[in-house]
Amino acid sequence: MDSAKNKQTEKKSRKRRSSSDNLDSAIRYFKNVKERVQVKNNIKLQMSLELIEETSKTKGLPAEYITILVDAAANTYIPETVCGRLVRSLTPATVVPEQAVINAISHMCTNKPSIKIQTLFLRWILVVYDYIDKKENLHKLYGIIFFFLENQTMMPYVCHLLYLLTQKQDVRLFRVRRLLMIQNKMGAQPYLTGLLAIYQLYYPNMMSVVMPKRARLFFPSRDKKWEMLIRKVQENNEPLHCESSLALSHLKSIETNRQTPRAKRRRTDPVPTIHSDTTRETNIPKEEILTSLEQSKVPFVQITDFKSILENVDRIEFPSQIGSVLRSQLGQHMLSYTRDQTATTRFSYWLHATLTNEILENSWNATDTELTKALLVKLIDFTDFLQEGIPAVDHFLSKFLSTWNGLDFRSEILQLVARCRICSFGELNDTILEPLRKLFCCSSVYFKCQVVHCLTLLVRNYAANEWPRYMEWVQKKQEYAKSGKEGEPCCHYTLFQEEREECDPQNTITDLIDYVGQLCITGLRLEANHNLLLFCTVNFLQEVACLETNYRLPFVHLSSLLSSSFLGLLACLNGVGISSFCSILCNYRRSVTSLKERRNAGELFVTDTLSCVSHLNAIILDAGDALWKGNMLNVNKKSKFFDFDPRDVNSRLSLVENQFVTYMHPGLMGFSLRFLTQTQSQDNLGHPRGIKLTKRVYLEFLARENVYGPKDFVSTFIIPKQSSSTTQQPSMVQSVTLGSKTTEAVVAS
Repeated sequence: MDSAKNKQTEKKSRKRRSSSDNLDSAIRYFKNVKERVQVKNNIKLQMSLELIEETSKTKGLPAEYITILVDAAANTYIPETVCGRLVRSLTPATVVPEQAVINAISHMCTNKPSIKIQTLFLRWILVVYDYIDKKENLHKLYGIIFFFLENQTMMPYVCHLLYLLTQKQDVRLFRVRRLLMIQNKMGAQPYLTGLLAIYQLYYPNMMSVVMPKRARLFFPSRDKKWEMLIRKVQENNEPLHCESSLALSHLKSIETNRQTPRAKRRRTDPVPTIHSDTTRETNIPKEEILTSLEQSKVPFVQITDFKSILENVDRIEFPSQIGSVLRSQLGQHMLSYTRDQTATTRFSYWLHATLTNEILENSWNATDTELTKALLVKLIDFTDFLQEGIPAVDHFLSKFLSTWNGLDFRSEILQLVARCRICSFGELNDTILEPLRKLFCCSSVYFKCQVVHCLTLLVRNYAANEWPRYMEWVQKKQEYAKSGKEGEPCCHYTLFQEEREECDPQNTITDLIDYVGQLCITGLRLEANHNLLLFCTVNFLQEVACLETNYRLPFVHLSSLLSSSFLGLLACLNGVGISSFCSILCNYRRSVTSLKERRNAGELFVTDTLSCVSHLNAIILDAGDALWKGNMLNVNKKSKFFDFDPRDVNSRLSLVENQFVTYMHPGLMGFSLRFLTQTQSQDNLGHPRGIKLTKRVYLEFLARENVYGPKDFVSTFIIPKQSSSTTQQPSMVQSVTLGSKTTEAVVAS
């Protein structure tokens, strides 16, 4: 048995050596070409080329072979068609040596390769850019690469490569003038605009170019299949590792990067890793890292703790792959503290391009789905850390939702929607709400619940985060206008300083509340008052009722959903629904009272809310009639909601007098029977109507059973009768008051 295994092992090793020898022979063939090669009937050329292509598609080529084949592809003795196939076969098994890229640019400078081959070289460099082992010497060729802008065929790729290589010292006035001259000649091409944009970030005083307000993809990928092939080869060479190490500390991740060769850490997901050539090539101990912080510029990879950030906040240099900050808590802290708008704009450009390439223009397999989901989760965590929406994410959502099927990355997409920045309601409706509404009306009840919960969180985000930030920006702008200063004010609470259209945040929030209310009404009708959707609706109403008390908004908005869902909540066959409905009315009372106190104290931005008080009072009076007095079927001329048949709301209800009073309510009947069981003997149990004489004791019982709503409602709105009076005084419903506007109704106890 062992001898058979040994024979098989020897056979496999012999086959592997034979394959390696054949590849070496094929590489040597192209390396030793010294005279013009004929393609026709050249069997050795065809076999060598096919072997190289097959190897590059399955295992990739070693670094030393890539350098040799770059030189061979620039050889004028080899036909152009063969050279093109050689360039497309330069798939790295691990890394791309920097010398191979330098050789390619050197051959382009000789002008011996055709324009087609030179363009292929540039496209190859862009495809393998993240796999190049070093870039220091490549950056020294920046001026030479800039020269190739003269060729219109290569211009898009040259601009993209320059964009990736640009550093502050590369921005010079003569280059800006040259780019502006080309732009005037050719028009506002996106690749020219992208390169000018990065120049303007470093030196805004050198040019006055109007950049697009919305983020756009300056350099769309033209080699998707090529990129996917390289990624697939990389994944086959090194199995995908789990990302549990990302939860470790920043210093531990740096030490792991040093110990593991870069070929083993090859990027297989959209978020790049934090790396540095200095830490990759030498094993620097922790003590030397600390002493290196005394240098003029500190690479971010050498930052080991939060204290190092505070001590060197003005000297830290962000990693060249700015997207790697998503992997590091320290990187996120540093990005949120920086005053360098170049870093945040680079991050926005990277994020916009990554989301476009990985999601909008991609078809996923199982591995890609997990990687994309991990990217979206990192964005959600980063947004929560900033407590601020990211403009690039908002722009991505506006495109993605228009074609979304409601299934792909549902949880992550809805979480990102809940973190959008505030804007005018018209823009919000066009980009976010309308696509969700179309899916809402034709999806399951569970999807409807997720959408309602998402929009509830969006209202909370607007109230808690976006409202104070926007009002601070408006106040700053007014101060700028009074002082006669020019330009836009800088908001200290906003990381991404992008131009934004003015909007009325109060109108946006109130319109959004009304929109969600109408959406809930539609959903409840479609799903026949499904309990799960009803409770999501109740949670939304609870959030709206507490906006003033929780987030100090200067207004109280009465959602149309409250009056529309009044009957559904009142006729709910679940005690939690009744309790929540009572709590919502109590919360509205507290909000209006708090707003009145703030208005009397002379606070700014407090608006008049008298318009909603009369409507709220009508609901409170009718709720008091139903839950306390039980005269729902006695039609009250002042009532706005009780002219209905309970059987139309719920087929299981009957037309019984006083059936919605607290102790007779179908949703609370179980509690009523338990109350009777605990307070009376088993042999002489009375009817629930007998609880009428001990209603307040029954409310205390409900509170002990965690049904607090009815007790809060009675203690807030019902004025108890005076016990000292000789005649029985009726209880009264104490309604909401604001200023001199008061409404009361007599309810018999």
